[in-house]
Amino acid sequence: MTSKTSPPPRYNEIVCIGAGLSAIALAAQLHLQYSYTDLHIYERNAGIGGTWWANTYPGAACDIPSALYSFSFAPNPAWSCSFPPQAEIKAYIDSVAAQYGVPERTSLSTAVKSACWDDQRDRWTLSLKDLTTGEEHTHECKILFTAQGLLAEPNIPALPGLENFRGKVFHSAQWNHSTAISGKKVAIIGSGCSATQIIPAIASSVSVVRQFIRNPHWIIPPPVIEYSEFNRWTYRNLPFVYKFHRLLVFAMTEWNFRLFGMSQWSQGEREKVKSEAVGYMKKEAPEKYWQLLRAKDELACKRRILDGNGYFKTLNRGNVHVHKQPAIQIMPGGIKPAGEEQVYEADVIVLATGFQTSGSFFPTMKVRGRDGVSAEKHWEGMGGAGAYNTTAMHGFPNMFMILGPNSATGHTSVIVAIENTVDYTLRVLRPVLTHTATRVEVKASAEIEYVTWIQSELKKTVFSSGCTSWYKSDTWNGMAYPWTQIHFYYSCLFVNWKDWDVTVCPLLLRNECNKVNEEGSIQRRAHCRSRCGGQCQLLPRLCWVLRRGRVGERYCRAVLREVLEADGWRVLQRGRRVLRGRWGPCTVDDGRGGRATDRRQVIVGHYYPTRNASERCEVGEGNAPEKLRGTNIPNPLLCNRVM
Repeated sequence: MTSKTSPPPRYNEIVCIGAGLSAIALAAQLHLQYSYTDLHIYERNAGIGGTWWANTYPGAACDIPSALYSFSFAPNPAWSCSFPPQAEIKAYIDSVAAQYGVPERTSLSTAVKSACWDDQRDRWTLSLKDLTTGEEHTHECKILFTAQGLLAEPNIPALPGLENFRGKVFHSAQWNHSTAISGKKVAIIGSGCSATQIIPAIASSVSVVRQFIRNPHWIIPPPVIEYSEFNRWTYRNLPFVYKFHRLLVFAMTEWNFRLFGMSQWSQGEREKVKSEAVGYMKKEAPEKYWQLLRAKDELACKRRILDGNGYFKTLNRGNVHVHKQPAIQIMPGGIKPAGEEQVYEADVIVLATGFQTSGSFFPTMKVRGRDGVSAEKHWEGMGGAGAYNTTAMHGFPNMFMILGPNSATGHTSVIVAIENTVDYTLRVLRPVLTHTATRVEVKASAEIEYVTWIQSELKKTVFSSGCTSWYKSDTWNGMAYPWTQIHFYYSCLFVNWKDWDVTVCPLLLRNECNKVNEEGSIQRRAHCRSRCGGQCQLLPRLCWVLRRGRVGERYCRAVLREVLEADGWRVLQRGRRVLRGRWGPCTVDDGRGGRATDRRQVIVGHYYPTRNASERCEVGEGNAPEKLRGTNIPNPLLCNRVM
């Protein structure tokens, strides 16, 4: 229930929605690169970890080599095996989150209902709901990250009769641990990774387990390696060995990208893997299921399944049955396949039906940018979900998606994509984080060109082979990235600034060369003089490229007039040369009936008349506008896009 008196909006420079792997990577890099702590995270679940907090079903494990399923800045030499179980991954995530202070900055059990951009104030306003108390409140921020993940919202199929089932029904990502399944008849609906991990884990304890599948997947042999104590000791005490191991694993996974092309060579490589998968199936699975389990879609169009838990071998058990049925009906006591009269009894139904991956990337909230345009409306104009470099959209300033449209990779670790995206966004945000700009926004032309390019390149991949996959719809692929992660790394390494609009603040928040002290004096350190030479003559639109945020002459003059007139000064004449190692004259009306022609300082946006300036560029008291005394932060009236 909402309180009658709403508290004032909370404010943080940065807010991140979601407390999974992406949020942890963001918090860590903000700390490592900027020593930045003004970050708050909202998570609707009751714990940190994202998919690894939610997916606790029996047999849950990683299908990516553990050497790559860890952050590059937080290696884990203690993995027990090459494909660790959920509990081990969750423990690793918790340790890294604690190392970078994520729990202290996270509000759990809090749902974000909407996020709206205020173009006048350069702020995002988030509407929030505490899922524990029901209270609603707002939070404002300058920079917004959305990091809910690609696989966050369970896909609940519209099965006829589901509401009339007498037993328990739950999704694999919402496993009901209070429901005892031992000795029960369990029905598994689905054929993906979750289903093939659950069945081997529960087969020995349940009475009967029946799997109902629609489209089988390609299942490949499990290259599972148990790490010995010697392996772990070596990785722990010889870090370069672990780094080399990680590099080799990365190279191997990148090599798998050869399967995604449509060239004759790629097709030949896929046939080799298909042959290996079929041979493995015939070796391990009962013959009666061979035709049923053999995938018809092109290899790699759907995510390949790693048989790490022994799914094929489990099918030899007498209490395990597989049914291929495109349509089923839920009866009060079980499941009735379409076209059959028999009802298969079930006490528990597990929906291993994956996640919502089509349409909006914000299924549980509304995101509105400039002029109230929603993200869905923005994507309608392009033909489908898309974003510049998978992260930014025009009309949504200072907002970045981690694992946004076309960021999914089917051949390597999602953590690699996360780290690449985080590094890129922080490069783009550097002008804002260093307080030399108030907003960054990708240009519409750049976004459209990039999204068009992505869709064109995806037509050259296996995803255009006519298969059905959660990566794509019939007309649009808003999920898959069409190249390797090496390609993505280099696309994130440098910012193509011509594709971005950067709004520079007239008065900068951070200024090492100029300071307004408590008495109103403007002081300048002598060593700054050499830094503020010809570089400061760059065009204002390029000044944020320089780390100190220099501004051009014309821009400085406009700022000078604004500052002085706001404090009662009247500018009569301005010198023509600025920031070239000497200071031109500036004649002003001092407001006391006299005129003074003095030396002036023009340093990084602070542009004031000065009197009696010494060689050390120290200015006498009383010359700084009163509004700016005692602070490095510009007045909101003078720089309303910052405060």
